[in-house]
Amino acid sequence: MFSCFQIPNLLASERSDLQIVLENPRHGNFIPGERIVGEVVLINPKAKELKSIRIVIRGNARVHWTEERGFGKRRRTVHFTGEETYFADTQLLLGNDRDKIILPPGTTNYPFGYQLPTGIPSSFEHKLGAVSYSMQAVMKRSSWFKSDVNVNLPFKVDGRLNLTSNMISNLNRPVQIEKRKTICDLLCRVGQIGFTLKLNRSIYVPGEFINFNAYLENYSSQKLRRMTIKLIQVVEFIANGSTRKEICILDKVKGPKLQPGREDVWSGNDVLKIPLNSLPSELGGGCRIMNAYYVLRIEMGHFWGKTTGDVPLTIGSLVGQQQHEWYGNSQINYVDSTIRQNPVRNYGRNTEQNGQWSLGTFNSIRSTEYENNKTDTPPPEYEEAIRMPIFQPGYSNENMFS
Repeated sequence: MFSCFQIPNLLASERSDLQIVLENPRHGNFIPGERIVGEVVLINPKAKELKSIRIVIRGNARVHWTEERGFGKRRRTVHFTGEETYFADTQLLLGNDRDKIILPPGTTNYPFGYQLPTGIPSSFEHKLGAVSYSMQAVMKRSSWFKSDVNVNLPFKVDGRLNLTSNMISNLNRPVQIEKRKTICDLLCRVGQIGFTLKLNRSIYVPGEFINFNAYLENYSSQKLRRMTIKLIQVVEFIANGSTRKEICILDKVKGPKLQPGREDVWSGNDVLKIPLNSLPSELGGGCRIMNAYYVLRIEMGHFWGKTTGDVPLTIGSLVGQQQHEWYGNSQINYVDSTIRQNPVRNYGRNTEQNGQWSLGTFNSIRSTEYENNKTDTPPPEYEEAIRMPIFQPGYSNENMFS
């Protein structure tokens, strides 16, 4: 998740005599392709001699982590570092960096504007990496022994994975995962346990609930632990040909315990929610050194460990009329009825490679909208949701794909 910072309605960063003030700042949030309009304000208590005033607007990403390699005296620390720049624009607002200019006392305003590129990733802060955006005003002094005056103002970009009509139509199928496992008890009595997890779709926007049905089987002699379903965010950091994964559990629910020789159906409606401030899948696109994706994980605990299964999810944003058409016309029904009426794409053992899901697997998921119970109130658009106070969950280094 990216870091939270609150910026007042008059977005200004101050030094003794230099400020950056943005027009209509909207709490410092912008979306890709939006135009930034503002002013560099210079306040002179007395006449000032200088060469230029300029504004520099930057967007970049960086990752860095270390790993210990080797043993004993050969043990060493290896650094992994990656950087990329999305834009770096410099605008001269006054002067030419060569000739001296004398400004009289008073306040002077120097307007500027910049069109953010489309397709840039969302702002993001983590101990291993960050996508950051900032602007810097620089007043170059006329004398070499006088240091330049600099003022910095960070801002956020709410990257978007727009769920287009084509993407929605391709995702219009139910999705399920099935797992079966044969186990034995301490008396060597053999039995089978398993589950089938079904969703009507795997495409969501922040603030929505994920409704599910889980069909549980315990044909063993063991009493199984409580079932668990987790919404997991995985962030990848990529540098020097290596990848580091950080795991965050955004939400989880616990289900029933299953007695020996029993079956059960666990239905979850409005219990598992996607946080409003969730990053878009793939950070909205455009970042090659970081990636974010989501899975819905079901866990069945038994004496010998856990049997688990993952359903990949896509989290993005619906825009304007498209949002109201999709959610106004969609009709949400119990998962089971739609599953019976439509062919189901099965994501079970065959979609795993070496115990891990590949990005290709995640992107290949197709799902369906809910049916038969009309919802009048659509969830918020992504840019509206993401501007709420940021929830900063704790990340762990737990390798959930080992």
